[in-house]
Amino acid sequence: MTSAKDDHLESKECVLILEDDIKLLNNLAEKVRQLGYDVIEATDSKMAISLFREHIPSAMISDIQLGEGDISGIDTVRMLQNQYNFAVIYLTSFVDSLTIQKAKTTLPFQYLIKPVSDKELEVGLALSLELYHSTKPQNIIERVSTFFIKSNSEAYAKKVSIEDILLIRAERAYSELTLSKNGEKVLVSYNLSQILNKLNNHPDLLRVHRSYCVNWNYVRGVGTSELVLESPAGEHFPIPIGKFYRNEVVSRMEFL
Repeated sequence: MTSAKDDHLESKECVLILEDDIKLLNNLAEKVRQLGYDVIEATDSKMAISLFREHIPSAMISDIQLGEGDISGIDTVRMLQNQYNFAVIYLTSFVDSLTIQKAKTTLPFQYLIKPVSDKELEVGLALSLELYHSTKPQNIIERVSTFFIKSNSEAYAKKVSIEDILLIRAERAYSELTLSKNGEKVLVSYNLSQILNKLNNHPDLLRVHRSYCVNWNYVRGVGTSELVLESPAGEHFPIPIGKFYRNEVVSRMEFL
């Protein structure tokens, strides 16, 4: 009979830890490594998002209140959940009802209170990963490359590829797709979140505003409050960047 620790050593799950207190981060990371996990350490939201994209961990242990001027751990998790499926574990000293209600919106697997014992950490992490693997959609790593749109005015459903999409704009309960090749606009009966869900949160599609999602391949410039898309025909489309989505946009940018 093998122990939980032995199982971890065989599987070598990857865990990202977000904690702005470096001393606590180092201590926590060492404990998690001793349990047999690969560990990635981040001290702020931007670093966490960048490292997550690079390593795609199975779980994330996050503090909730981060450094001054940074967004919260909850907001960081929510941004990552727009594209990735992973086990969320909060490790915090906040137990007030407002914080817990906000955390619940991200469907965490565990909500651990500081200071946490070694056994609580071990069990919480093991149970979270077990639940994550048992509930993870089997096609989570598959990406939709093409799909069909039904139309009442045409005899056939229209085939569209991800690369055909320039942008998607929310239109109340509907969404308007602008296609890249000819600027054609197609109205579909799903809201923005439903579309991204159906397309398995394709990495080329980035939500930059409550009302806008863009194809990152067509982004030609990014400012403080808006970005510019350029169609294959050379037409430019200025798109606003919502305050909540700013960090997600920045995390996609590689600077020289």
